[in-house]
Amino acid sequence: MKGKLYSHIQSKYSFSDCQMVFLSHGIDIIVNDSINMLFLLFIAFISRDLFQGIVYLLSFTSMRRHSGGWHASTRLLCFLSYQLVFVFLLVCSNFITDFRIIILMFLGSISYIIKNAPVQHIYNPLTEQEVINNRNKLVRNLVLICLAFSAFSLYESHYAFTICYASSWNALCMSLLKHSNMWRKT
Repeated sequence: MKGKLYSHIQSKYSFSDCQMVFLSHGIDIIVNDSINMLFLLFIAFISRDLFQGIVYLLSFTSMRRHSGGWHASTRLLCFLSYQLVFVFLLVCSNFITDFRIIILMFLGSISYIIKNAPVQHIYNPLTEQEVINNRNKLVRNLVLICLAFSAFSLYESHYAFTICYASSWNALCMSLLKHSNMWRKT
C-alpha cells in the first residue's frame, strides 16, 4: 500500500531522491501513528469506554510531543507497548479509586515533567530555540491538561484518573530516557 502511494507521489511530483526519503519517512510515521491510535480507540470501543480512549490519547500525545522520553527500539515494540499501556490503564482504573492517591500521582508526574522537559535523545538533539519552543508549548498543554483534570475531578473521577495515568506514563518515559545512556543533557 505504501509502495503504491510512494510511486504515485513520485510520478505526479518531481521530488529528488533526498526529498523522497524524507517524504517516505513522514508517511511511515503518519501510517504507524494512525495504526497505533486507531487500534487503541478500537480497544476502548470494545471495552465500552471510547471516551476514555479519546481522553487518554489527547492527554498523552499533547504532553509526549513536547516533553520527549523513551521510545521503543522497533515499530512492533512501540505498537505493543502503546497498546499494553492502555490495557493496563483499563485494568487500573477499576482498582485505583482513592482520589487522594490520584491527586498525588498527578501532581508528582506534572511536577516531574515541568522540571525535566524536554528530555532529549542523544541521536536527536534539539537546538536551544527548539528547547525553548518545546517547553513553552508543553507548559501551554499542561495548563489545559490541568484544567481538564480539575473539571473531570468535579464530575467524573474515572476520567481524571485517565489524565493522571497519561501524565504518570509520560513522566516514566522521560525518566527512563534520562537515566539511560541515550540521554543528552540540556
